[in-house]
Amino acid sequence: MDLHVRGRVPGLDREAFEEVAVAGEKGCPISNAIRGNVEIHLTAELEG
Repeated sequence: MDLHVRGRVPGLDREAFEEVAVAGEKGCPISNAIRGNVEIHLTAELEG
């Protein structure tokens, strides 16, 4: 599964946005239900 997260968040830099996106994916009940059976690839893109 490919997850692409794109957002505009005032006060966050690219690195912090990526950290928040990864934390969100790790806490997602759907991702957790399929983890181990499906590869999950996350891409986070912060818009300027």
